[in-house]
Amino acid sequence: YMKIMGLETQRSSVPLICRDNMKKAIRIIMEQDQNSLLDFVESFRKQFFSSAFEDIAFPRGVKGLTKYKGHGPTIYAKGTPIHVRGALVYNDMLDRYGLVNTYNPVYEGDKIKFCYLKLPNPTRENVISISQALPKQFGVDEYIDYQKQFEKSFLEPMKTITESIGWKVEQGQATLEDFF
Repeated sequence: YMKIMGLETQRSSVPLICRDNMKKAIRIIMEQDQNSLLDFVESFRKQFFSSAFEDIAFPRGVKGLTKYKGHGPTIYAKGTPIHVRGALVYNDMLDRYGLVNTYNPVYEGDKIKFCYLKLPNPTRENVISISQALPKQFGVDEYIDYQKQFEKSFLEPMKTITESIGWKVEQGQATLEDFF
């Protein structure tokens, strides 16, 4: 029996898919060797990169939509938290594409999921938040930044554990020492 406290495996702000796989990775760390961990991480990376937006996005509660709403040509004000910025971008995209009657906008107090996007993309921003589903009409599916999502939601938390025991969480680049 293993009880984990205080790590990202317990935080609701981490995507469920990552929390579950971090628990599996910790069990591998406790019971197996570094190569087993590297194999597991590579296997999970493939699963993660083929997952849907809703599965890999960060869950959050959104507050301050009116406080951070931009004026004029800007969608958001300076200093807007990233998940709120994503919600404002989503609401703007609903207006831009005329989908306000088809999809619910993000409202103050909603539970949302946000995800990083590659630039350039149709939103012209590096993040988008949704409350229910990502509209296909936005055309941003191909711009989801899976690499950044994977690093922020899985690799960085795992590195805090593996670095303390001298392990790596992914295969590094070859050095001259590897040849000898």
